[in-house]
Amino acid sequence: MIILHLATSPFFGGPERLMLGLTRSLPESCRSAFILFDDRGKSEAFKRQLLEHGLPTATLGHDTPSTAPAVAPLALTDCCDAAAVSMAPNGRRGRGACGAQGFIRAVLPSGNNLVFCAHHGREHEAALAAAGATVRDETGTIDA
Repeated sequence: MIILHLATSPFFGGPERLMLGLTRSLPESCRSAFILFDDRGKSEAFKRQLLEHGLPTATLGHDTPSTAPAVAPLALTDCCDAAAVSMAPNGRRGRGACGAQGFIRAVLPSGNNLVFCAHHGREHEAALAAAGATVRDETGTIDA
């Protein structure tokens, strides 16, 4: 049997000594391993003691799961947010939103989301990736 100990410990003291003592007193049929929360490096003293006693030890980098934000599906009413040159009703050229049907939604780490047509989505693909955006690409639904 393997007993897995999950712990956080800012130092090596009484409770840590008890865990170590318990581990060493178990029958040979039981093996122990430790997983420690990193806690900004505070668990290093306990980890050193465990490793000195030959106990398998790992440190978790995060104490909460890191999940990508959910990216909502696109609707027919979603339009491209990219700036584009457009013709105003009075015949003058100006800048405004592209306005084409959106096929790519990008959610930025801040939680803000942008919608792009296929053309502008491809144009901004590298910048979105560099910004850490989670992208939902539905260009495969375009009928050619």
